Amino acid sequence: MFSAADRSITPMLFSQPNFPTYPSPLSPTQTSAGLATPAAAVVLMGKGGAIAILLAVFMAVTSAASSELIGVSSLFSYDIYQTYFRPNATGEEIMRVSHYFICFGAVWMGCWPSILNARNINLGWLYYVQGVVLSSAVIPITLTISWSKLTHAGIFCGAIGGGILGMLAWMIGCLKIYGQINITNLADPYSAVCSGLTGLLFSGILTISVSLMSPVDYDFSGTRAIAILDNPAKDHMHQGSENSSRKRESPPDLEKQPKGFSSVPSALAKDEEQRIASLRCVFKKAFIYSTIFAAIVIIIVAL
Repeated sequence: MFSAADRSITPMLFSQPNFPTYPSPLSPTQTSAGLATPAAAVVLMGKGGAIAILLAVFMAVTSAASSELIGVSSLFSYDIYQTYFRPNATGEEIMRVSHYFICFGAVWMGCWPSILNARNINLGWLYYVQGVVLSSAVIPITLTISWSKLTHAGIFCGAIGGGILGMLAWMIGCLKIYGQINITNLADPYSAVCSGLTGLLFSGILTISVSLMSPVDYDFSGTRAIAILDNPAKDHMHQGSENSSRKRESPPDLEKQPKGFSSVPSALAKDEEQRIASLRCVFKKAFIYSTIFAAIVIIIVAL
């Protein structure tokens, strides 16, 4: 164990000879670019640490990008395309359109980093600004699944109004605190806090106030009634119900009714068995791949 005197003279990481910028610490630009973690890994674990950080960042970025692309494609395919353009679209058509939107989202995601990099906007700036942009949507989105009195006007006024007020607080706070509005000052903590708190608080106030002016009594039946396109189980049940109704309408075929009903549970059971088998296959593949990647990372760090 180190005493207080020992800890006080213990050298920092940037004073180590193997620190990438030795004998100087990282500059603010390098820190905002996200180089603090790999620099520390180099000091503690050598080149293997830097490679491990690179692999971790690569896997995190690809995983996040994949989920974002799926989310964007689902939003455009179901909430926009099917809702406003093709209400009777089939599952195959929705799947094809979602693929188009995935390609569009990938190009869009590739263009934005290039634009931001050309304007010398780094990760540190984005970390602060994402709170500014997203804070006004937190409370309205939370209330959509937790408050039955919420109205459409309340959501719109809360999210949009809170966002506008947050942006105004961002600019005004930056001007009053730092004396000048520019990219560097907008990403400083006090400017970001002014905007984030304003957008968060006022979005909640506007959402609740506008909703209480003409509250509704939503029972969330719409969310429970969301249909899954081309669901085999639903199709079997629908066919079974049609068959049963037809058999009730035709008296000579009443004796065949139990046979018609018995086919529905067997079809559902078969479909469930196929799903379980598919999940087990995916689990085995995921276990093998994760084990291999984990072993590779451990070997690299150990070296």
